[in-house]
Amino acid sequence: MSILLAGPTEAPEPSEVLGRTTPRIFTQPLVTGPPGPCGCGCALDEATSEGFAVDGFAREVLKRPLDPWERWLVIHGMERLPNGWPRFRQLLILVARQNGKTHVLVVLSLYWLWRSSNRIDPFLVLGTSTKLDMAQEPWKKAVRIARATPDLAKDIAYRGAVRQANGEQTIETPWAARYKIAAANEEGGRSLTINRLIEDEIRQHHNYSAHEAADNAMNAVDDGQAWAISNEGDVRSIVLHDLYESGLRFITDGEGDGRLGLFAWSAEPGCDLLDVEQTAQANPNLGRRISWENLKGKAERAKQAGGEQEAHYRTEILCQYVHHLEGGGVTMDNWAQTAKHAEKDDLGPPVFFVTIGKDLQSASIALAADHYGIPYVELCDHRQGVSWVTARIRELLDRYPDSIVGAFAAGPMRSWVPSLSEFEVDLELFNTPETISACAHLQKLSETLGFTHEPDQFTTDSLRNAERRSLDGGAWVWDWKSSRGDLSPIAAVTGALWLLESNEPADLWAFEE
Repeated sequence: MSILLAGPTEAPEPSEVLGRTTPRIFTQPLVTGPPGPCGCGCALDEATSEGFAVDGFAREVLKRPLDPWERWLVIHGMERLPNGWPRFRQLLILVARQNGKTHVLVVLSLYWLWRSSNRIDPFLVLGTSTKLDMAQEPWKKAVRIARATPDLAKDIAYRGAVRQANGEQTIETPWAARYKIAAANEEGGRSLTINRLIEDEIRQHHNYSAHEAADNAMNAVDDGQAWAISNEGDVRSIVLHDLYESGLRFITDGEGDGRLGLFAWSAEPGCDLLDVEQTAQANPNLGRRISWENLKGKAERAKQAGGEQEAHYRTEILCQYVHHLEGGGVTMDNWAQTAKHAEKDDLGPPVFFVTIGKDLQSASIALAADHYGIPYVELCDHRQGVSWVTARIRELLDRYPDSIVGAFAAGPMRSWVPSLSEFEVDLELFNTPETISACAHLQKLSETLGFTHEPDQFTTDSLRNAERRSLDGGAWVWDWKSSRGDLSPIAAVTGALWLLESNEPADLWAFEE
């Protein structure tokens, strides 16, 4: 497992907290062995990572040293394979705003240009961003630094080395190395051969047209490398989240693209907005260039306001994925606060709710019951496939014959209801009005912290990846089509809580295991 937490084991005073040099989630190096000069405990050294040369270039040539997290990033992000190629062909870097990502991109761009002075073939660095003027900012900074650095300025002193006409911004060296910029669209990168690609603010890539146009321009470059960097995005950030999920899959399971590097400085999902330790995990320059006192007031206001204000704070300052920036619904923060284990003997009579995942790939059964006057819910079964569902429901009904089993009439469950009927399983089906009521009930319970649930990773991940479909009058339902991942666990929990509310039993009896 390559998800590592950095920082001291004892919580210091907020004034003493420094941003974490090491990201919370990252792809570990292939190189193993005794600790090397990186300083984090990894075995990378000058022979296995080009990042040490970048660090030296920034410090000794540019006279602008990298910040600690930037140094760590280039060392790990520029690991070499035994053949000399970059270990990572694609990198995704997530870090909260104002932590210095522009500086590291500028240093990299200049390093790549001057490092290529011994190459015979032309060398192109392409910098892209959502709009051309946004891509122009790091390019302008690179020009200023190059002209202010004697060892670089002499190489671009000739006429035409720097072109600033709109749409043609380019730095070109005598050895045909160029750094040019383009807007992130379907034309960016076409007809070019790109050696190094910078995709700034990849959170704004709402489809694949820009990424594919530029990325495919590296296909013929064996040692090409693309750097995608941003703070977190929202549901529209398709490219960012596809890369993230692919990188995380390799980190956790060892499956997928081993040449995709994921480096995410982010706070733990559901953390308190005023948790300075988590703020330090998302802001590596906290205590250096960013003051906690400047962030604290924003955090307090966002926590009090909730909704959209909280969502934006989590996205931009804590670098967390919040699905619905319009606010409302069920927040990961409230979900974390309502997690509580309950002994089965302390529960009232249960109701059960079954849901089927998209394309019949999975199913979930949730249990809801009274727990000393407070609704309690848990995911009592979740498995791949659906062949097990009928037997499991029959087992539950044999054990608790007076229990009620519910399901949504719409969504993937629709195709499975006839199968349950054949086995004489009676379901209380939720049509659209009941489904709307169930979602509203979950939101109310979440906002008031008026329920508890058994902690489990399936439901937490399901909620984190769930999408809502807005209806008239401010109502909403879970969106089976748009949700990323498996919606069935959180949908089962939603249905079970409303089934309990709308079928409250008169007598309480112990839940027997």
